[in-house]
Amino acid sequence: MPVYDPSDPEQVAMVESVMHLREDEERDAISKVISTYQGRHLFWMLLQRAGINESPFAGEETHTTAYNLGRKDTAEAWDKLLLTIGPQAHSVMHTEAITRERRYAHVAGFEREEE
Repeated sequence: MPVYDPSDPEQVAMVESVMHLREDEERDAISKVISTYQGRHLFWMLLQRAGINESPFAGEETHTTAYNLGRKDTAEAWDKLLLTIGPQAHSVMHTEAITRERRYAHVAGFEREEE
């Protein structure tokens, strides 16, 4: 296997080309996923389970706090990426989540009166 030489402009150009190709493919994949209800639901679940809207603080449990911070940081990075790739789909994802939660509350009999 050849050794990468960062002082070789041809090798640097090749690596940059591969990085751009990878980024384009990842953006395309995410764009396709968030174009569907199921894909937006999946991303919403992942963000919630990673604790995007939760405090990472766990009292004196510093290891737990550090772990939670890592989860939350990952969720925030994905959220930022989703906002960059599909800001409208991100907004729709949020609205759909609210609608789902209201439906779940209705089914469970926990409706709130509208204010």
